[in-house]
Amino acid sequence: MPVQPSTANLTLNKLHTLYLYCMINESTDFGDFLDALTTPALAQLTVQVQNFSRLQRTGHRPCFSQLLFRSQPPLKSFSLLGTYMMADNIVNCLRSMPELIIISGDGELFSTTVMDALTPSLNPTKVPLCPMLAMIGLKDESASFPALEAMIYARWKISKQKRRDGFNVQIRAVEVVELPEELKFRSLFLQSQEMAECIEDGLVCLINILKNATP
Repeated sequence: MPVQPSTANLTLNKLHTLYLYCMINESTDFGDFLDALTTPALAQLTVQVQNFSRLQRTGHRPCFSQLLFRSQPPLKSFSLLGTYMMADNIVNCLRSMPELIIISGDGELFSTTVMDALTPSLNPTKVPLCPMLAMIGLKDESASFPALEAMIYARWKISKQKRRDGFNVQIRAVEVVELPEELKFRSLFLQSQEMAECIEDGLVCLINILKNATP
């Protein structure tokens, strides 16, 4: 069997912001770096991956869910661009983000599976992941818009209620949604019944005019 290279463990106790811009090729692998890393003070995590097709051939996908579970950081902001993670893996990451306020990205980050994990319910009672989520940033039009609308609407309605059927409401309303200027479905999204009601009640929608911008 081939011997796996050893990697020294690295704990960065004072690291608050981590930006990973990953250009994948046949000779590089950043999975070992993440496997050895612990970041207990991390508040902002941004991951941008290019050349995903090559990452699939390297065989070692970096596991962010293990990094977050190991570190248990007070993460407030999470951005995932050039998504290569499957929806279930993203949900596992979100389980370690109870203090998350801002989420942004593209691809699977706004898939039906992830949005369902973030959607609360009173009947039946369902406490969502990331109950403090207040700002959402879409970086392209690959989001599952019906699931996104349902998530925002459910959080908005429930956050306005105090108690119902023994459900202790500790869910923050999504207050800001950032949309890219070139989003083809922006008007349909904003004019949906759910979003129109939230906007009338105070939800703020911002238009990001910087193409290919990162948070």
